[in-house]
Amino acid sequence: MTGPNIFESIKKTTHRIEPFHSQFLGDALDASLTGDRALFDEIWKLCAPADWAPPARAEISTEFGLDGAQRIDVLIKDRETGRVLGIEVKTSRASARAGQLEGYLQGLRNNGNVTENIALAYLTPFNRARAERVLGDDAATLSTVKVFDEFHRTFDRSRHVSWLDVADVDWAAGGEIWSQHRAYVRDHMANGDRLKGTLERNRSLDRFFSAEAVEAFWDLVLALSGGDRSDDGATIDLVRLDGTAGDLSRALAILIEDDEHVSRHREAADRFDDALREPFFDSPYREVHESVFALAGRYRHVWVQGTRNYGLRVAHKGPSGGVSLVTSHGVDRLKIGGRR
Repeated sequence: MTGPNIFESIKKTTHRIEPFHSQFLGDALDASLTGDRALFDEIWKLCAPADWAPPARAEISTEFGLDGAQRIDVLIKDRETGRVLGIEVKTSRASARAGQLEGYLQGLRNNGNVTENIALAYLTPFNRARAERVLGDDAATLSTVKVFDEFHRTFDRSRHVSWLDVADVDWAAGGEIWSQHRAYVRDHMANGDRLKGTLERNRSLDRFFSAEAVEAFWDLVLALSGGDRSDDGATIDLVRLDGTAGDLSRALAILIEDDEHVSRHREAADRFDDALREPFFDSPYREVHESVFALAGRYRHVWVQGTRNYGLRVAHKGPSGGVSLVTSHGVDRLKIGGRR
C-alpha cells in the first residue's frame, strides 16, 4: 500500500475515533447492500443469529435514536421480515460500559420491535476467541469480554464480533479505502502485541485520567518506547526512539486534553529556567525536549518544574500539585508513569 492511511490521520487528530469507524462501517454496509454484497452478507453472518438469512432488502441507519437519549451505532432493519440487527461499535476496550447492551435491548423493545425480531452484536477490537490467541486465559479479564458475557447470559441472540473478523472480509468493491481500513484494524485497533503491552503497563495514570484517554496514550507511548516497560512504568530511550518528537507530544496531549479530569482553568508558571534547559538543548535530542517544553507554552494548565531533571505536570481536579506526565532521566531518557 502506498500513500497515507486516512484512518491513521484521523487517529493523529483525535483519540475519540469511535464515531468515525461506526459511520464508516454504516456507509460501507449501505454501499455493499446496493452493489457488491460481499461485505454486507459477511457482516450479517458474523453479527446475526445463524438462522437469520441476509435480507434481500434492508434499511441501514447510523446513530439510531432509541427510547430516551440512547443511540445505537448501526441498525439494520430487514424490510421483509421486520427483524432488526443492532451493532454497538467499540474501538477501545476501555469504552466498555456495564449495562449498555441491556439498555439498547430495552430501547429496541420500547421502539415497538418484538423481542423475537431483535438481535444485537457487540463489535470490539477483540472478542474472547481473538483475545485468547494473544492472552490465553487472561482474555476473560478484558472489559469488553466481561460486558458481553454478562449480557449474553440473558439474551442469546447476541454475538461478540472482533474487528479482526471484519478486516478478514475481502470486499473488492471497497477499493483502496477498504484496504486502508483493514490495515488500520490489524496494525492499530486490534494489534495483539499492543494489547499485551497495555495490559502489562504501569497503572499509575488510571486514577487520574479517563480510561479511554489512558488507553490511547499508552498505545502511542509503548510504540515509541519499543515495548520497554516494567511494573514501574515505561522508559523512552531517546537513543533508539522509534518515532518523532511530534508523536510524543501527541501522546502527552491526549492526557492534557482529558477534560473529564484535568483542570483547564488553573494556570501555573514554569519552574525550570533557561539555564537548566541548556544541557537538554545542547544534546542530540533537542527536538524531543523542545516538544515537551512547548506543551507548557501551548496549554496554560501545564508546566515544567525541576532542579536538574525536569518533569512535565498538568493541573488536575484532584491533586493540588497536579499530576506528573513525564520526567527526564538525564538528556537521553524520559520516564512515563511510575509508582506514586
